[in-house]
This record gives sequence, structure tokens and C-alpha cells, in this order.
Amino acid sequence: MKRWTCQLCAQAKNSEEMSRCKTCGRPRGHKPERYQERLKEIRSWTSSMEGESLDDEPWTLAGSCGLIVGLLILLMIISALIWAYFEDQKAFSDENAEL
Repeated sequence: MKRWTCQLCAQAKNSEEMSRCKTCGRPRGHKPERYQERLKEIRSWTSSMEGESLDDEPWTLAGSCGLIVGLLILLMIISALIWAYFEDQKAFSDENAEL
């Protein structure tokens, strides 16, 4: 069975007897000229913005408050784990000293 490929969505599983694309529903032989024009326009935007930052807002301390609080909590958790490890080692060495 012969197949044809849609020029818009590149679906290659369309059989010869199908008049429309299985995926996008476009008629067979459809030339996506407007799609290609829009794609060129979007690509020109991204190529002109390569040197620019996409973030319009300046950095503020208030904007990073969640990050700072999260890092402080992480530091507290790590400190508690280290403290618990040393306390456990101290208790273990005390038990071995009694023997």
C-alpha cells in the first residue's frame, strides 16, 4: 500500500486512498505557506533576542525571600543531622568504654 506524507505535520502513515491527513486533517497536497511564514517570523524574534535577557524584572531581596528561607531550613536540617551523628558516635564510644 502506497503512502503519502503531510507537508504540515509530517505524518507519513497516510494511505493513498485517504484525501485528508490522519493527524492534522488537512487535505492532501496542502501547502502550508502561512505556517512557514509564521515560523520564519518566530525564528527571527528568537535570533534577535539572543543577547537580551528574557527577565524584565530587576533582582530584589524580597523576590528571593523564598530561596533564602529554603536554604536556611536546609542548613538547619543538615546541622541537626550532623549533631545527631556526633551524639550517636559519642554514645557508642561511651558504651564501648564500659566494656
